[in-house]
Amino acid sequence: KELLQRHQAKLLLIGTTPLPERRTWPSHLLRKDSAIADRIRTFQMLERLEGDVIYDAVDVCDADRLQQAVDRAQSRWGIELDGILHLAGGYHEAMLRDLSQTDLVASLRPKVTGSWVLHQLLKHRPQALFIAFASINGYFGGTTVGAYAAASGFQEAFTAYQNRHSSLQSYCFSWSMWDDIGISRGYPLVELTRARGFQTITPRQGLLSLQAGLCHSQHQLLIGLEGTNPYLRSSVQGRSQPLQTLSAYIIAPSTLIASLSELEVRDRFGTRSDCNFIAVQALPMGATPGTESIDLDARLSQASISPSPRRTLTEIERQITEIWQEVLDLPKVEVQENFFDLGGHSILMAQVQSKLADQFESAPSMVDLFRYPTIQELASHISQTLNPQTTSQPQPVDLTAIRATRISTQQQQRQLRQQNRSHDQLNS
Repeated sequence: KELLQRHQAKLLLIGTTPLPERRTWPSHLLRKDSAIADRIRTFQMLERLEGDVIYDAVDVCDADRLQQAVDRAQSRWGIELDGILHLAGGYHEAMLRDLSQTDLVASLRPKVTGSWVLHQLLKHRPQALFIAFASINGYFGGTTVGAYAAASGFQEAFTAYQNRHSSLQSYCFSWSMWDDIGISRGYPLVELTRARGFQTITPRQGLLSLQAGLCHSQHQLLIGLEGTNPYLRSSVQGRSQPLQTLSAYIIAPSTLIASLSELEVRDRFGTRSDCNFIAVQALPMGATPGTESIDLDARLSQASISPSPRRTLTEIERQITEIWQEVLDLPKVEVQENFFDLGGHSILMAQVQSKLADQFESAPSMVDLFRYPTIQELASHISQTLNPQTTSQPQPVDLTAIRATRISTQQQQRQLRQQNRSHDQLNS
């Protein structure tokens, strides 16, 4: 719909279910609860939009019939194929050991064989667009969707192959779960899936995510994840790099701007927002209402502005920063950033605690590290411990978080012991 309405595209739709002959459509449309009637109404709605649309019932893995369908469309429109959106997939919930060979092939074939067949249509078209829709199961796996996960994993790898060995503009977007549409319609475990950090995606959100990925040339993306979820955070290496930065031009003394830089603001998802405060002598305003931001950007680019001064780290903050960078394997860490938002967990925190004990006579305990999860807070606590006269009232401890982390630590330790026993048995 977006391609037809906004871009007046020439669109060839390929599906497995054939539409009945057009002359029989009126009789089908009289049946209110008919799936065929719903498909006819949807296609009629697309036909009323700008652009042009053709529907052909062809198996995406049938190279000959697919080429014939493309040839007919190219002959009708007098243009060549410019791009492909590969949305086909076979979804079947079952343990891999319980899948028959037929079921396994049905799950793998649309994405694996289908990707290769569609690739043949474009491989000699330089700069043509190839967009594959996969599932985040390709990265995270799934207990009862192993075949579907393997097929999605293939698509991710195939996209990398296309970008290395062809001139195609190839993308693979892996989605979490659609909001009661497609194969997600009627899914009974939606709340459990959300609890693990996999958010439902509306069509509007999906369209905007697709446009953002293409606009920023992100050839492979996982879409629909809740970044603050502990289950997902353990799989993230390093920090997410923002595609946009927030800046604020302000008329204020440098001392005030320095204090503003220490403010912490989080959005409704719990993600911290960083703002670059820039001192200016005046804020030029446009003469025409509504043009202020345009004039501001244009004039400030030529004005003499100074970036907000960064506060010099204290010696304790510097030492903690070096430890965090080493343990988390990060080139840069800000003093306001949360240890767990940077990918930290209880085992890495134990390493931090050990290194702090080597640096300071009164090293903070594990409880202290949970209580003060930023460098700034932790440095302040250590400073107050070394100088008792400045000690303030301690902050309440989140015992639930500590208890949950202790359980997580015990589970990870059990896993390590099991791995060691397995290693010893193999060696013996």
